[in-house]
Amino acid sequence: SAAQTLSGYGGPSRLGGGAKSIINTSATGNAGQNYGSGGSGGADINNTANRAGGDGAAGIIIVEEFYD
Repeated sequence: SAAQTLSGYGGPSRLGGGAKSIINTSATGNAGQNYGSGGSGGADINNTANRAGGDGAAGIIIVEEFYD
C-alpha cells in the first residue's frame, strides 16, 4: 500500500483564494499569496516530524470616502 498525504487549503479572502495544499510530500505549508488570505497546512508523509503551516499573506486597508 502506498502512503499518501494531503494538507488543508489556506482560507481565501475577498481579494483572492488561499494557498494551495501540500500533496504527497513532506513539507511546510505554502504561504498565502493574495492580501488577507491564509497559508495552507503542512504535511508529513512519513509521520516523522511536525510540519508548520504556511504564513498568511499581509492584510490590506481600503479607505473609501463618501460625500453628501
